[in-house]
Amino acid sequence: MKSMPTIVHPCVLDPLEVAASRVALAKYETGSDDLPELETIFVRQNFVAYEPREHQIWSRLCQQQRTYLPLHASTHWLDGARALEIDHDHVPVIADVSNKLKSLTGWEVRAVTGYLPPRAFFACLARKILPVTVVVRDPEHEGYLPEPDAFHDIFGHTPLCADKQMARILERFGHAGVKADAAQLVRLTNVLWFTVEFGLIREQDHIRILGAGLASSPAESLYCLQSPEVIRRPFDPAIVAATSFEIDHFQKQLFVLDDLAQINSYLDTEGAPKVGCGGTCRNGSACSKNKEHSANGNHASHAVTHSASPTLLQSAPADPLALLGVDHIGLHVGNALQARTYYGANFGFMADQFSDLTTGSRDKACHLLVQGDIRLMLMTGLTPNHPASLDVARYGDGVSDVAFTVRDAEAAYEQALRNGAKSAYEPVEIRDGDDVAVFSGIQAFGRCVHSLVSRRGRCGDVNGNMGELFAPNFRKVVNDPMNDLNIQRPCGLCAVDHCVANVGLGQMNTWVDWYSEVFGFKLFKHFDDQDISTKYSALMSKVMDGGRSVLKIPINEPAAGLRKSQVQEYLDWHDGTPGVQHLAFRTSDALATVGELRRRGVAFLGLPDTYYESVWDRVEGALGRSIDESHARVKSLGLLLDCDEEGYLLQVFTKPVQDRPTLFVEIIGRKGAKGFGKGNFKALFEALELEQERRGNL
Repeated sequence: MKSMPTIVHPCVLDPLEVAASRVALAKYETGSDDLPELETIFVRQNFVAYEPREHQIWSRLCQQQRTYLPLHASTHWLDGARALEIDHDHVPVIADVSNKLKSLTGWEVRAVTGYLPPRAFFACLARKILPVTVVVRDPEHEGYLPEPDAFHDIFGHTPLCADKQMARILERFGHAGVKADAAQLVRLTNVLWFTVEFGLIREQDHIRILGAGLASSPAESLYCLQSPEVIRRPFDPAIVAATSFEIDHFQKQLFVLDDLAQINSYLDTEGAPKVGCGGTCRNGSACSKNKEHSANGNHASHAVTHSASPTLLQSAPADPLALLGVDHIGLHVGNALQARTYYGANFGFMADQFSDLTTGSRDKACHLLVQGDIRLMLMTGLTPNHPASLDVARYGDGVSDVAFTVRDAEAAYEQALRNGAKSAYEPVEIRDGDDVAVFSGIQAFGRCVHSLVSRRGRCGDVNGNMGELFAPNFRKVVNDPMNDLNIQRPCGLCAVDHCVANVGLGQMNTWVDWYSEVFGFKLFKHFDDQDISTKYSALMSKVMDGGRSVLKIPINEPAAGLRKSQVQEYLDWHDGTPGVQHLAFRTSDALATVGELRRRGVAFLGLPDTYYESVWDRVEGALGRSIDESHARVKSLGLLLDCDEEGYLLQVFTKPVQDRPTLFVEIIGRKGAKGFGKGNFKALFEALELEQERRGNL
């Protein structure tokens, strides 16, 4: 609950999520009247990015505290820890912890980038959300860390949320904090600190550890009970509420609760409503009538005053078709096993899971590749009439599915049909006990399908966090030498930035309307044939935006020109059928990524030297942008450069990744810019025309 850190940790899937979260949290910090949705503060854990040393630190800390805490922690913490059974051998998957916790007390766990401003933190508690950081402390701070990390938040806090009495108290803190004025907020924060974070409690004539900050710090858990320097005072709510705290050293003064009723009694007073809720929270959810919420059973914690922002208590989106992110990109290919090697060796994708004849799949072979938040699902038909076999025969290899994660794939599918979509396939559930994956599909442009995917158990959670398994019928890849290489020399791709749809003449506006009506996408940019043209060819494009964590989809159609446009060339070699022309993968370090990709042999479009004679004057001179990267390095790697009012970007485009000119890849590094490199369109399309001419298609 203080200022945000500046480090972007690789264990967050997408750096842009970190940037968006910090923008949102800044508004909570300043008390803006226009608070963003609480959902915008959360990020997603990139579990595979944890290094072995981080798992080792986690394991050592668990071993130390597992020996000490059974004798010295409160029954509330110990009972919660036993119920959760958090993995002690490695950093836990947040989705797995969240699923366990939800089944115990209805709470869930969401990843954040670090400290939260009080308003945001209390809003999370009010919605029964425990915000946890993903960073693991450094070895030199194993015994004591003055700021939260994954061990503090997951090991220390989740057991309290798993205890029913403490879970209710935490929720009450949240509701009180949401409606508190500035002075009340300070008092609430002090009481929270000296109870939930650094509280002691008397049990059977012994003082025991209650707070998560003490339970998760081996050095301070010893110090708080054994050091003669510590003043251990009886809990007096008036004194505690007026006692400020400091976070960067051991606590020299602590307060000892007699029981949890003392916290509830304080919340009955400090959290008392000005307007009763009548049994229903402001967010419309039913209010629990358990009298342990307050001494007199008046639902005090669930009432809100007129001063509370609706945003703070806003529950999950009611729209069943609310998209949580890009679940995966599906490609139909002639040989998935060989394609797995290609994308692994050339682009650095990790072979993660598979389903084929050896796992019992008789009609298709699937290989899941992962890098950052990008998941490529390669599928090959094993029978002549399988859709993947028919697609490859007609179109060649290419993108068949741009899949979205949703909370409920069946409900989302039904809503899509009500919104005017046509079914590609009905909902299919794949289950193994509590591990569940549900897939449904709606038909998009041409060959492209949008699968809607929801998962539970080891497959993921309701918030779109991916679990250990893509689906219960998949197996993990083990002992793949290519994976070892990619760990040693990562390429740094982190997310699907956008995917470009090529449609026929006159079809662009039809699909713009379709994305608006079915998914609620917004028109982000419009480029006409004056923006995207050369001496010989032109095209038109409209960019549809799916919102945070969901990719943008530029929709292109050909325009009249002296010669054939790249869109028309695509359609000619794609049997006249619309489809995905290219995938744009985002990186947080374009120079490192493109340098590694070139080292691996990825072929990129060439640029004339004259491009760099003017680009610096345009971007740094006329447009006034300061570029961090070396001019010489940008030129040597062949990167295009452009900027907008919010920053700049670096981008580069591969040549087609297969024999037909129907799929290529863009690498894009965004330094604040949200555009698509409009200033590069002429140079890019001239380069594309040179390749078309080489292929005899111009």
